[in-house]
Amino acid sequence: AYMNVNRSGIIAVDIREGDRLLDVLLTSGSDDLLIATAGGMAIRFGETDARDMGRAAGGVKGIDLADGDEAIGMINLAMTPDPDGDLMTRDTNQFLLTITRRGYGKRTAVDEYRVQPETGKLRSQSRGGKGIIGGRTKDDDFIEHMFVASTHDDLLCFTNTGRVFKVKVYELPEMDRTAKGRSL
Repeated sequence: AYMNVNRSGIIAVDIREGDRLLDVLLTSGSDDLLIATAGGMAIRFGETDARDMGRAAGGVKGIDLADGDEAIGMINLAMTPDPDGDLMTRDTNQFLLTITRRGYGKRTAVDEYRVQPETGKLRSQSRGGKGIIGGRTKDDDFIEHMFVASTHDDLLCFTNTGRVFKVKVYELPEMDRTAKGRSL
Protein backbone atom coordinates (compact mmCIF):
# COMPACT_ATOMS: atom_id res chain seq x y z
CA ALA A 1 0.00 0.00 0.00
CA TYR A 2 3.01 2.32 0.44
CA MET A 3 5.05 1.20 -2.58
CA ASN A 4 3.95 3.68 -5.25
CA VAL A 5 4.64 7.05 -3.68
CA ASN A 6 4.63 9.97 -6.10
CA ARG A 7 6.42 13.32 -5.68
CA SER A 8 3.44 14.94 -3.99
CA GLY A 9 3.23 12.04 -1.50
CA ILE A 10 0.30 9.86 -0.49
CA ILE A 11 -2.06 9.84 2.45
CA ALA A 12 -0.49 7.53 5.02
CA VAL A 13 -3.09 7.75 7.80
CA ASP A 14 -6.16 9.77 8.69
CA ILE A 15 -5.35 11.81 11.81
CA ARG A 16 -8.20 13.38 13.75
CA GLU A 17 -7.97 16.95 14.97
CA GLY A 18 -6.12 17.06 18.29
CA ASP A 19 -4.25 13.80 17.58
CA ARG A 20 -0.76 13.29 16.22
CA LEU A 21 1.16 10.39 14.75
CA LEU A 22 3.48 9.10 17.48
CA ASP A 23 4.97 5.85 16.22
CA VAL A 24 5.14 3.52 13.25
CA LEU A 25 6.45 -0.01 13.77
CA LEU A 26 7.16 -2.97 11.53
CA THR A 27 5.79 -6.18 13.06
CA SER A 28 5.79 -9.88 12.23
CA GLY A 29 2.03 -10.42 12.34
CA SER A 30 2.07 -12.27 15.68
CA ASP A 31 3.80 -9.79 18.00
CA ASP A 32 2.46 -8.00 21.07
CA LEU A 33 2.27 -4.21 21.14
CA LEU A 34 2.65 -2.14 24.29
CA ILE A 35 1.39 1.45 24.46
CA ALA A 36 2.60 3.57 27.38
CA THR A 37 1.23 6.85 28.69
CA ALA A 38 2.85 9.80 30.45
CA GLY A 39 0.59 9.21 33.45
CA GLY A 40 2.07 5.77 34.05
CA MET A 41 -0.44 3.45 32.38
CA ALA A 42 0.44 0.75 29.86
CA ILE A 43 -1.53 -1.70 27.79
CA ARG A 44 -0.17 -4.79 26.08
CA PHE A 45 -2.21 -6.54 23.41
CA GLY A 46 -1.71 -8.88 20.48
CA GLU A 47 -1.27 -7.06 17.20
CA THR A 48 -3.98 -9.25 15.69
CA ASP A 49 -6.43 -7.23 17.86
CA ALA A 50 -5.75 -4.27 15.55
CA ARG A 51 -7.42 -5.43 12.36
CA ASP A 52 -6.01 -4.71 8.90
CA MET A 53 -7.28 -1.47 7.43
CA GLY A 54 -6.76 0.57 4.34
CA ARG A 55 -3.74 2.85 4.13
CA ALA A 56 -5.71 6.06 4.66
CA ALA A 57 -7.82 4.75 7.58
CA GLY A 58 -7.59 6.31 11.02
CA GLY A 59 -6.99 3.07 12.90
CA VAL A 60 -8.48 1.62 16.06
CA LYS A 61 -8.16 2.74 19.69
CA GLY A 62 -5.14 1.19 21.37
CA ILE A 63 -5.64 2.57 24.90
CA ASP A 64 -8.42 4.49 26.63
CA LEU A 65 -6.66 7.58 27.98
CA ALA A 66 -7.59 9.22 31.28
CA ASP A 67 -8.35 12.94 31.18
CA GLY A 68 -5.11 14.89 30.77
CA ASP A 69 -3.02 11.81 29.95
CA GLU A 70 -1.30 11.19 26.62
CA ALA A 71 0.41 8.30 24.87
CA ILE A 72 4.21 8.56 24.85
CA GLY A 73 5.08 5.62 22.64
CA MET A 74 4.45 2.15 21.35
CA ILE A 75 6.77 -0.83 21.67
CA ASN A 76 6.87 -3.98 19.56
CA LEU A 77 7.40 -7.08 21.72
CA ALA A 78 8.50 -9.90 19.44
CA MET A 79 6.77 -13.15 20.35
CA THR A 80 7.63 -16.79 19.71
CA PRO A 81 5.83 -20.03 20.64
CA ASP A 82 7.06 -21.85 23.75
CA PRO A 83 7.11 -25.71 23.94
CA ASP A 84 3.40 -25.69 24.90
CA GLY A 85 2.53 -23.64 21.82
CA ASP A 86 1.75 -20.49 23.80
CA LEU A 87 3.20 -17.23 22.51
CA MET A 88 5.85 -15.88 24.88
CA THR A 89 8.30 -13.00 24.79
CA ARG A 90 11.24 -14.02 22.65
CA ASP A 91 14.28 -12.80 24.62
CA THR A 92 14.41 -13.22 28.41
CA ASN A 93 17.32 -10.73 28.56
CA GLN A 94 15.02 -7.97 27.34
CA PHE A 95 13.55 -5.50 29.80
CA LEU A 96 11.30 -2.49 29.58
CA LEU A 97 13.16 0.61 30.68
CA THR A 98 11.05 3.40 32.11
CA ILE A 99 12.47 6.90 32.57
CA THR A 100 10.61 9.86 34.04
CA ARG A 101 10.99 13.53 33.25
CA ARG A 102 12.69 14.12 36.62
CA GLY A 103 15.32 11.43 35.99
CA TYR A 104 13.98 8.33 37.72
CA GLY A 105 14.54 5.03 35.96
CA LYS A 106 13.96 1.31 36.32
CA ARG A 107 14.00 -1.88 34.34
CA THR A 108 11.11 -4.30 34.47
CA ALA A 109 10.65 -7.78 33.06
CA VAL A 110 8.64 -7.58 29.85
CA ASP A 111 6.18 -10.25 31.00
CA GLU A 112 5.15 -8.16 34.03
CA TYR A 113 3.02 -6.22 31.54
CA ARG A 114 0.67 -9.17 31.12
CA VAL A 115 -2.35 -9.74 33.32
CA GLN A 116 -3.10 -12.76 35.51
CA PRO A 117 -6.68 -13.99 35.16
CA GLU A 118 -8.34 -15.75 38.10
CA THR A 119 -7.63 -19.06 36.40
CA GLY A 120 -5.14 -19.86 33.70
CA LYS A 121 -1.88 -18.42 32.44
CA LEU A 122 -0.64 -14.86 32.09
CA ARG A 123 -2.15 -13.18 29.06
CA SER A 124 -2.04 -9.93 27.16
CA GLN A 125 -5.00 -7.58 27.45
CA SER A 126 -7.41 -6.57 24.74
CA ARG A 127 -6.76 -3.28 22.98
CA GLY A 128 -8.85 -0.25 23.83
CA GLY A 129 -8.85 -0.73 27.61
CA LYS A 130 -7.44 1.52 30.35
CA GLY A 131 -4.34 -0.65 30.75
CA ILE A 132 -2.40 -1.45 33.91
CA ILE A 133 -0.04 0.64 36.03
CA GLY A 134 3.34 0.87 34.32
CA GLY A 135 4.97 3.28 36.75
CA ARG A 136 4.22 5.65 39.61
CA THR A 137 4.15 9.35 38.81
CA LYS A 138 3.54 12.55 40.76
CA ASP A 139 2.02 15.88 39.75
CA ASP A 140 5.40 17.37 38.78
CA ASP A 141 6.74 14.20 37.16
CA PHE A 142 5.58 11.94 34.37
CA ILE A 143 6.92 9.09 32.28
CA GLU A 144 8.99 10.52 29.46
CA HIS A 145 10.26 7.34 27.76
CA MET A 146 9.59 3.62 27.85
CA PHE A 147 11.52 1.29 25.58
CA VAL A 148 12.96 -2.22 25.31
CA ALA A 149 16.64 -2.85 26.06
CA SER A 150 18.82 -5.87 26.81
CA THR A 151 20.98 -6.27 29.89
CA HIS A 152 24.16 -5.86 27.82
CA ASP A 153 23.07 -2.46 26.42
CA ASP A 154 24.29 0.95 27.56
CA LEU A 155 21.97 3.89 28.05
CA LEU A 156 23.10 7.44 27.22
CA CYS A 157 21.12 10.06 29.13
CA PHE A 158 21.08 13.73 28.19
CA THR A 159 19.82 16.42 30.56
CA ASN A 160 18.23 19.67 29.45
CA THR A 161 21.33 21.49 30.77
CA GLY A 162 23.60 19.60 28.36
CA ARG A 163 25.06 16.97 30.70
CA VAL A 164 25.50 13.48 29.31
CA PHE A 165 26.00 10.32 31.32
CA LYS A 166 26.14 6.62 30.55
CA VAL A 167 24.35 3.92 32.52
CA LYS A 168 24.71 0.19 31.93
CA VAL A 169 21.25 -1.36 31.69
CA TYR A 170 22.19 -4.19 34.07
CA GLU A 171 23.03 -1.53 36.72
CA LEU A 172 19.48 -0.18 36.68
CA PRO A 173 17.44 -1.72 39.47
CA GLU A 174 15.03 -4.42 38.33
CA MET A 175 11.74 -3.33 39.85
CA ASP A 176 8.08 -4.17 39.80
CA ARG A 177 6.14 -2.41 37.03
CA THR A 178 4.30 -0.27 39.61
CA ALA A 179 7.50 1.09 41.22
CA LYS A 180 8.68 4.66 40.69
CA GLY A 181 12.33 3.77 40.01
CA ARG A 182 15.50 5.35 41.37
CA SER A 183 17.29 8.54 40.48
CA LEU A 184 19.58 8.10 37.49
